Amino acid sequence: MAGKLINMDEAAKSLSESIGRNKLFKLLRERQILNSKNVVYQKYVDRGYFELIRETFYRNGIKNSYFKTVVTDSGMDFLRRIIEENEPKQEVQELFV
Repeated sequence: MAGKLINMDEAAKSLSESIGRNKLFKLLRERQILNSKNVVYQKYVDRGYFELIRETFYRNGIKNSYFKTVVTDSGMDFLRRIIEENEPKQEVQELFV
């Protein structure tokens, strides 16, 4: 693990004002970066964009666990590019004096 790991909510907030965590998850599922359970595919972990952290919780006295997807520093750059590709381009209007 190199650098700070960032949860998806923080990543979404810091990368774009127009996208929240849920929209980011949806975009990454559409791009086949996350599966239907919002777990990143292994090839993106291998590229160093994400890490998986096992989270454990108890429900009704039974121990359960799941994998939480977190973003690495290089993953933030990767997500920035994905979001920029997805955001509609604003038309530039030239003003003539």
